[in-house]
Amino acid sequence: MAAYPSIGMRTVVSPVASMIVDTAVSGAVRGIDLSAEDVFEIEVIHPFISATDRNTIISFYTTNKALIVALDAADGNIYDVMFKARPTVEVVNATWFTVTANMVGNIQ
Repeated sequence: MAAYPSIGMRTVVSPVASMIVDTAVSGAVRGIDLSAEDVFEIEVIHPFISATDRNTIISFYTTNKALIVALDAADGNIYDVMFKARPTVEVVNATWFTVTANMVGNIQ
């Protein structure tokens, strides 16, 4: 499993509900848990990085977009994650960029 690049970043980790709840014909509430593990949406933000670092992240995405990768997040946990989409690139100026990757996964 590839490790997500450790280029200066901050992470926002949010739990995702894996429970689907509905009401039976009798009116009783019922639910099913779709995941044995807790699932998280993780936003990885690389603020003010160089074009070289930007290209590293985009290249990593291109190579691993359909694979599970290991992410060492700022909260001290390592997550097994997949990309939800191609990372977005914000041009700060001609030299600096902010790259944001959105992922979903669980704790290793």
